[in-house]
Amino acid sequence: AGQHGVNGELVAQPIAEKRGYIVKQHNSTVKISIPSKAEGVYRKSIVSGNLRVLHLSSLLGANLFPFTNASSHTIAKVNVSNHTHGYVLKVSFDDPVVMQQLIKDATIQHRLDLNYTLTVLPENKPFYQLASVMAVTDVSPPAFDAVCSESGISFKLDHRPIDPLWEIRIGSELLTTELAAKYGYIMSNNSQRLLLEVPLFTHGYKYK
Repeated sequence: AGQHGVNGELVAQPIAEKRGYIVKQHNSTVKISIPSKAEGVYRKSIVSGNLRVLHLSSLLGANLFPFTNASSHTIAKVNVSNHTHGYVLKVSFDDPVVMQQLIKDATIQHRLDLNYTLTVLPENKPFYQLASVMAVTDVSPPAFDAVCSESGISFKLDHRPIDPLWEIRIGSELLTTELAAKYGYIMSNNSQRLLLEVPLFTHGYKYK
């Protein structure tokens, strides 16, 4: 969650409005506008090449938290008991922006890297603050959907980002395109899913 303040101190929404600060949320971006004469603004002078002195107004310590929305990203505004407010960003573990790493047996670490950016106007000077959010979960093996018919068994596996951590075998043999062709299986495998048709009486069946 992100909150905004001036000079390192949180500013409650009523106080911010009294000072003339304007806080708006448009889609996935939180925008803070502060008038040049508002409290918390300081002025500095710049001498140009022709000795003309320019007075520029800048904001000291205002925090702005922009996020980019995607299909699995959500941003929600939440009110806090001290009359301030924050923003909660939710990202699915399966989103490509979430890095995943197997850290020990049956445990995986999910990491989301964030870049908070503050742009000081009117000079458009950016400041950056990097942060990472991590969570640890248990690893579950891939789960196949199987359908039996008179001609054999059809298997379907929808891929997850962590599935490459697992090997799929027929008996003791690693399932590959070459192995499927060798035993007469019909297999297709792309970035979305694995489809495998195992005709009746082919290798791997046990009959009772």
